[in-house]
Amino acid sequence: MTMQIRRYQGSDHDQVLCLHRVALAAIGADAGPSPWDDDLEQIEQSYLTVRGDFLVGILDDRVAAMGALRHIDQQTAELKRMRVSPSLNNKGSVAGSCTPWKPAPGNSAISPWSWTPTTSRRPPSALPNRGLSRDQERRTR
Repeated sequence: MTMQIRRYQGSDHDQVLCLHRVALAAIGADAGPSPWDDDLEQIEQSYLTVRGDFLVGILDDRVAAMGALRHIDQQTAELKRMRVSPSLNNKGSVAGSCTPWKPAPGNSAISPWSWTPTTSRRPPSALPNRGLSRDQERRTR
């Protein structure tokens, strides 16, 4: 089983939306269509034309994984829309069987090898305390 990682193409749109819904439903988090999914209706404008990127993992000619990088500034990109087909959960790592991804021309500021993961643009101490756990607080933003 070899997964090819490549940049999103317009022909992937329906499969990306399906994967998004199925992956969220599998964990009980699908709230149905809503304004916070607008970026998925306009992937090119939301990610590709604004120095970000949107990647898909193709397995057996289907979109089985996806993820996006949203450009914040010259040193920062936000990791977004990470989804994997529920049928691949608990199957082990596919990292050793993926073809490598390279940033699109002009996106050199966003490199998969130089990003620093963060859970929020604000430090946790700056988050409002509304009596919610950190996970609950994250879901309300």
